[in-house]
Formats: sequence, structure tokens, C-alpha cells
Amino acid sequence: MPKKEKETVKNQTVKYRGEEYDVTKWDENQVDDYNHIGDLEVKINRAAFNIRQLNGGLTYFQNKLDKSLTSEDDKK
Repeated sequence: MPKKEKETVKNQTVKYRGEEYDVTKWDENQVDDYNHIGDLEVKINRAAFNIRQLNGGLTYFQNKLDKSLTSEDDKK
């Protein structure tokens, strides 16, 4: 098979804070910062989801225990 030549990115734009930027004009630090921002946004959203899930689980088990304790009081 023939060796495929490396493709170059032309006019690749990204949106950041409502503005479009041509990332081919960014230096390595700017690209790195942008990638960190994207990764952190993903992690923050995942953490927020986990907090909602943990709070839901906590409420479920608290309610379950409360119900079992109430029914034990009814038996006494």
C-alpha cells in the first residue's frame, strides 16, 4: 500500500467565548490552554452529574432507613 502523506490542517476554526479563531495561527501554549479548558469542562460536567447521582442515592437510602425505622416503631 502506498504511504499516505500527512494531511495539513487548513483554516481550522474553533469557537471560544463567542468568537471564532483560526487555531493554525495559535502557538503551542494557546492550543494547550484551549485543550485544558475543554478537558476541564468535561470533568466539571461529569463531577456535577456524579454529585446529582450521589445525592439521589443518599436520599433514597435515607428514606429507606427512615421508612424501616417508622415501621419498627409501629410494631412496638
